[in-house]
Amino acid sequence: MERVDSGALHLFAEPDFPIMKMYQHTQPATDMLVIMSVISLGLAISSVAVTPLLAGAAIVLWIAWLFRSMTLEIAGGEFQWRLGSGWLRKRIRLSDIASVQIVRPFVSKEWGVRYSRFGWLYDVSPVQAVAVWLRNGNCFCFRTDEPEILAAQLGIHLKSRER
Repeated sequence: MERVDSGALHLFAEPDFPIMKMYQHTQPATDMLVIMSVISLGLAISSVAVTPLLAGAAIVLWIAWLFRSMTLEIAGGEFQWRLGSGWLRKRIRLSDIASVQIVRPFVSKEWGVRYSRFGWLYDVSPVQAVAVWLRNGNCFCFRTDEPEILAAQLGIHLKSRER
């Protein structure tokens, strides 16, 4: 602690400590970006003959930018996730998590946010997923290229709470 002199009173101020991140992983949506770029390029080339297709190319590029990555983070007693630069962002308290399990939601080559048999599914790459069940019965599912690491990090907080 550092001492702060404020006239006749002597106060002690706590230094500012940054929140320690227990886990952070940003997964790029490489497959989606390649496919969307090819589609956009095709629309842009076709717009020479049909001008409105240029607007379609811009929309495809905008969607690709929105879903270009997914970041999962455990810090400050919370688990949070965001897509792209954070246009879609959610967070839950670690104390609200009831259980965690590695799952295979279904065989699909889709990206984005949609409702699945495990609840809301967030993905930017079609790989294994981590299902996170909350105490209130809700479930979120995250496709990630690090399912074992994410499940283990979330599991650490569950085990520490059980003690």
